[in-house]
Amino acid sequence: MRYPLLDGFRGYFLVMMTVHHLSFELFFPLQLLDYTRFSTFGAAQGFVFLSGVVVAMVYGRNLIKGSEAGMRAALWQRIRLIYRYHAGLIAVILLFSLTVVHFGGQSQLALSNSQAPLLNAVLSLTLLSGPTFIDILPMYLVFMAFTPAILVALHRGDGLLVAMISVALWLFAQTGLYGLFLDWLNAAIGLTQTGSFRIGMYFDRFAWQLVYVCGLIAGMIWAEGRLDLSRLHDPRMAKVVPVLLVLFVLFLLAKLGTEIPALPEAFRAALETNLSHSHIALLRFANFAMMVLLAVWLIEVGPSHPNRLIRAAARGLRGLMTWRPFVLLGQHSLLVYSFHVVMVYAVTCLLPVRSWSILSQQMMSLTCAAALLLPVYATGLWQRRKA
Repeated sequence: MRYPLLDGFRGYFLVMMTVHHLSFELFFPLQLLDYTRFSTFGAAQGFVFLSGVVVAMVYGRNLIKGSEAGMRAALWQRIRLIYRYHAGLIAVILLFSLTVVHFGGQSQLALSNSQAPLLNAVLSLTLLSGPTFIDILPMYLVFMAFTPAILVALHRGDGLLVAMISVALWLFAQTGLYGLFLDWLNAAIGLTQTGSFRIGMYFDRFAWQLVYVCGLIAGMIWAEGRLDLSRLHDPRMAKVVPVLLVLFVLFLLAKLGTEIPALPEAFRAALETNLSHSHIALLRFANFAMMVLLAVWLIEVGPSHPNRLIRAAARGLRGLMTWRPFVLLGQHSLLVYSFHVVMVYAVTCLLPVRSWSILSQQMMSLTCAAALLLPVYATGLWQRRKA
């Protein structure tokens, strides 16, 4: 059973990931669609969270209506599929990088991947490292491996225990000890500290698992029929929403504070630490939780709210996230994510986009975003011909 709204959100996050990985500066009117200008809630966070929700809803139902063995078998079948995509991406990226360098290309992205391709391949295929822009798939594979045990625990009623373990792992990530261990390990075995040839990736898995587990918990509650959104209609919630909006402004000020040179360096450093993307630091996670709650409230309560502006915002959000192209992208998220990585490498390594005019960069952003639909339609066409 598909949920177009969830698929639409995932498709939207994939578009935002693509644009951000291209590193183009968006200008009006495209910048109005980029919520990250006003929040530290990143597209990757939203994508990982919703992946957890969908996984729990799909495979949690297998556990509830079927059996634990059936759920585990289905999940591991999915893991094998994702790993095949991951291995294929590694092969394509390394071969592409070697080809670019062989023909005289000076792209730093291609150069970093071609210096020790065999080592790069081994570290990537063992999920210990990976080329730039490919962090999510190996991290997701590790999370999926632990998912069967988590779903069983949630279905058994051990949700609090799952949450406590997840928070404990997140707190461990905030200490920085894991990073120090990886630094020591890489130095001890002689790996370089740059490029893709270092054990460890940009996203700290001990931190990011909290986002995924939150999705699993929400999805399992939904799968078990225990998700009660009627509480959001309680008049007392009307007092909570202004608080969320105030928090939204405060998080925006914190984000802007890291970009104001006039502020004391120590203050900006403290903000950057607490807004860390790689470690999902405290302020970033709080902003993530606030944005999720605000979006759920707006979708659930907004359409019937007495305030005309809130009703309009709710209609706009639902309309945008159920827009057919976004829904299609979300329904084919694994294929589209893989395609976006290949496309970003091709554009970044082959085209001098940094020297292009603002208008040209805007047009390239739109072109690449629209191009995400190509593998979706190509797959549909192939399946129809095969049938």
